[in-house]
Amino acid sequence: MGSIKEVFFPSQMNFSNVNIGNLLKDVWIGFLLSLGLGYSAPLIAAWGKNAVGGHAGNLFDAMVVAILIGLLIRMIIGTSKTYFKVLPGILMAQVFFIPIGIIFYGKSLNFKLLTEINPLVLLGLVGTMILTFAIIYFVGRKFGLGEKLCFLLGFGSAVCGASAIAMTSPFVEAEPDDTATALVLNTILTVITTFFMLTFVLKWLAPELYAQAVGFFVQQTGFCKVGLSPLEAPLVKAGMALKSMRVALLVLYIPCVTFILRRKIVLPWFLLVFVAFGLYWTYSDIGKNKAISELAGQIGTISLATVLASVGMNANFLGVFKKLWVPLAVSLIAFAVGFGIFMTII
Repeated sequence: MGSIKEVFFPSQMNFSNVNIGNLLKDVWIGFLLSLGLGYSAPLIAAWGKNAVGGHAGNLFDAMVVAILIGLLIRMIIGTSKTYFKVLPGILMAQVFFIPIGIIFYGKSLNFKLLTEINPLVLLGLVGTMILTFAIIYFVGRKFGLGEKLCFLLGFGSAVCGASAIAMTSPFVEAEPDDTATALVLNTILTVITTFFMLTFVLKWLAPELYAQAVGFFVQQTGFCKVGLSPLEAPLVKAGMALKSMRVALLVLYIPCVTFILRRKIVLPWFLLVFVAFGLYWTYSDIGKNKAISELAGQIGTISLATVLASVGMNANFLGVFKKLWVPLAVSLIAFAVGFGIFMTII
């Protein structure tokens, strides 16, 4: 299992050996570039949502916009001297902003909603998540996909989409190309599943079961809200509770996956703070303050967007888009099997 220090303070997140003087000298350009892109991504996403409008506006997710901007910058600068000049700062931005982004993402945990979930529904949700993860991993490996890419695809589909991929990529030590591929693919998959839910499933199922289906299978939060939009407020609340539970289970999934990959349990300190932040936000009055709530949301979004923009700048644009189709097929197989079982059981 490793020492207590290794469990809660993994070495790749430890700043104890960093020389601050050299850090400021060598990395500030790439660091500020990453932060600037991370700050811009939510603004561009908001503009896109307003410009396009309707359900299609949800394609402009800040996380996806960030990775695409990063990929575009990398395509422009290639492997020139500029790339190698900004690379140290790009890498430092990932290390610095990952804990901040994860902690503030705890704002999305609503423990009051979680306690209202029916135990049998919760059991079904956990079973569906495990099944989805397992199918993507084993079928993906059978089709020649890398182990780390399979883990990222599994996290994205089973847990909560783009944010889950952003949060877990450091723990599986994923390559930038794999992270970028998983993010772009997850958005394509989410569009497909949301369209399927609204076009077909909404007609087949009673509203209560439809809310469960959306909470079980639709990934990104914005699209989950779109999928639930035809329902009454109590059912929207129930569906989003299931989505929130999927986010909360990251605290269990990350130690399990790091144990599989490294044969030691890793539960970084900021994952524990992530849960504590969610608890505090749920039960304190501070979560009711609109201004503070918006600020916390912005800090979390900008931090994770900065991480993903830096990942995109370290990835190969053409390499990402060339290898989308096999992972997409694998993810669709996992969705089809999981949804088929869900329909059979209900």
